[in-house]
Amino acid sequence: GRLPRLGITVSRKVGKAVLRNRVKRWLREAFRRHLGAMPGGVDLVFVARPESPAAAYAQVEAALLEAVQRLRNAPSAARRRKGGARSSPTGDDARRREPQGSRTDGPRRPA
Repeated sequence: GRLPRLGITVSRKVGKAVLRNRVKRWLREAFRRHLGAMPGGVDLVFVARPESPAAAYAQVEAALLEAVQRLRNAPSAARRRKGGARSSPTGDDARRREPQGSRTDGPRRPA
């Protein structure tokens, strides 16, 4: 199957560029180290919070692994459509979704 993909959003509320880049580097490294534990064909989207720069790498890694675990424990979309449990991963940091376009689509323009 497809490999999982990572999306990271770190707004200026998190801090200056050096801090924002550190958070992104740590998330990318944790994702790379644990790629084998990720389910295939999913897009993981992480939104850093303002307290993120104060966290240690181990905390960032633990948060990523927790999100992956919640994703693995979430019922599949097929089971939900058949009337199964309606619960989903809490928070915006772990979602199963279909890709929207490709990188060759060019920049997106407001409607």
